[in-house]
Amino acid sequence: MPQKKFSHKELILIPSSIAVLGVILILLIGLLQHELSKKPLQTKQTSSNVTKGLPESKQKEKTIVSRPVREIAFHDQSFSVGSNQPEVIVVEFLDFQCPFCKQMVPVFHQLIRDYENKPVTFVFRHFPIITKHPFAFNSALAAECARDQQAFLPMHDLLYENQDRFTNSTISTIASTLNLNLTDFNTCLAERKYQTRITKDLSDGFDLGITGTPAIYINDRIIIGATPYEELKNIIDHELQKDSSK
Repeated sequence: MPQKKFSHKELILIPSSIAVLGVILILLIGLLQHELSKKPLQTKQTSSNVTKGLPESKQKEKTIVSRPVREIAFHDQSFSVGSNQPEVIVVEFLDFQCPFCKQMVPVFHQLIRDYENKPVTFVFRHFPIITKHPFAFNSALAAECARDQQAFLPMHDLLYENQDRFTNSTISTIASTLNLNLTDFNTCLAERKYQTRITKDLSDGFDLGITGTPAIYINDRIIIGATPYEELKNIIDHELQKDSSK
């Protein structure tokens, strides 16, 4: 079979093409390394992923973040309760299908009551782990749509209350129970009106290194997993005292 002879022009294009492909490959490798460097190492045991089946004492870890996190953990579009001029900001990243998040419902209600007249704000942000919890994202959407009708916390509570028997019709049933304007609520839900807000919460959570829920920030401290009331109260009181001593 006669060997093909390349023209002078073709001989120039061959190394040029290889060079271009090489540059593209380098860029792709660089992009991959950049993305991997941003992804948090999953070394922590958290309450909603790798802790399943572990003893209760191992189902939460606590650490102190070495850098300020308020600008990431706090978001002014998030639902919040408490002081407009807080010295302490408590942020919970939650998943409505996370059983450990469900344990925190009475704890947060008690904390909100206890600090009602103090410079403390409680912020609720979404971190639906859809790989494990198929209804978590729609539940987050439902809570935000209920918020349009001043019913975020009632929806929040009933979503958790129905966690063990959740079906495709659960959200509609809860909305009816709360006497919401169903036309407005269903339109909001169908249009996924607050999808961007929830993905923003997820993005900020990933930037903070969160891999499971609940993840609770108290100023620059992070507590992963279901935590007793007394422990959170002690941290909040410590932060209040620290701020007042400045």
